[in-house]
Amino acid sequence: MAAPDAGAPPTPLAVSEDAVASIRAFMRESRWAIVSATRRDGTIQSNLMRAGLVTNPLTGAPVVGILLRGHAVKLRLLRRRPQATVAVSNRTRYLTLEGRVTIVGPDDALADFDMARFEDIRREIGIAQGRAESEGWAGFEDEMNRERRAIVYVALDRVYGNHVLAP
Repeated sequence: MAAPDAGAPPTPLAVSEDAVASIRAFMRESRWAIVSATRRDGTIQSNLMRAGLVTNPLTGAPVVGILLRGHAVKLRLLRRRPQATVAVSNRTRYLTLEGRVTIVGPDDALADFDMARFEDIRREIGIAQGRAESEGWAGFEDEMNRERRAIVYVALDRVYGNHVLAP
């Protein structure tokens, strides 16, 4: 029996609406995640950052949404190998989400992405990450533009942990 093609993209995970709601609520409680990418030499680079569950406007699928500075090492790594692992913890419960990455931003144009909605979508991700409206959106958008922040979507190709998901 031949081994599956390691280079083939994984089959998208069918996640029920109840499971998506459970993941979204868990990520809202936690707000922070360890996001990992692979370096060129095969070692792992990880950072603590805000992450939230959002809807990919191109596919309609639930994805982890992250905002990365345009000069970030993590963004360079994800451009080179578009695969990430996101680990979220809330005391003794954890959830790990692995998947293919889609990047869109000032330096990462993507066909079929409506760049006229780019700032609105960054704001939606900011809300999903737990940023409060009281933090001031004008300052948020100024910072995002100054830092040339890109949107990173992580598909839910694998989801596991001890956080109980609805079936």
